[in-house]
Amino acid sequence: MNKRQRKKVRKKAAIQHYKESGEDLLHCEQCGKKLDVLNEYHWKWGTCGSYCYGKLVGVYY
Repeated sequence: MNKRQRKKVRKKAAIQHYKESGEDLLHCEQCGKKLDVLNEYHWKWGTCGSYCYGKLVGVYY
């Protein structure tokens, strides 16, 4: 699968997930910035960077 197709499939899956659960996979859970669908870090953890992930798990207050 090439880059364009992978991006299309992931966006479609994220939209379907939002319809079912109400959880938005296309935006950072902590700060709300738009996430890149092809970036594995964004897709795996749902945050835009390590700082937002640290805030999410409680390392930073």
